[in-house]
Amino acid sequence: RSYSSGLGQHLFEASRATGARPPAAAMVLEAVMVCVDNSDYTRNGDYGTTRFESQTDAVNIVCGAKTRQNPENSVGILATAGDRIEVMITPTTDLGRMISELPKIFVGGTSDLLR
Repeated sequence: RSYSSGLGQHLFEASRATGARPPAAAMVLEAVMVCVDNSDYTRNGDYGTTRFESQTDAVNIVCGAKTRQNPENSVGILATAGDRIEVMITPTTDLGRMISELPKIFVGGTSDLLR
C-alpha cells in the first residue's frame, strides 16, 4: 500500500496494533408508504380468507417489521382503488394507529396507479 504521508502509514499501523475497529454503520431511517389494493378483485375468496383480508395481514407484518427495525422508521398507508388514490395514514411511527386504519379502507372500484 502506498501512503501520501508518513502520518497515514503511522495511523494505519497504530489501528492494526490496537485492534481498533472502524465505527459501526449508523441505522438508516426509512419512510415507507404501503400501497393497499382495495379494488373489487380483492373480494375474491378463493383462499381461506378474501384477498383483502390476506393483504391486511401482510400489511400488519410489513408495518411491524419496519417499526421494529428502527423505532424511528415511519410507515404510511395508501388505498389505490376508487375515484383516486387515497392516503389513509401519513407516515407515522405509531403501529397501533396504522393497524386501526386498515378496517376503514373501503373495498370497491378499480386500481389505477397512473392517474
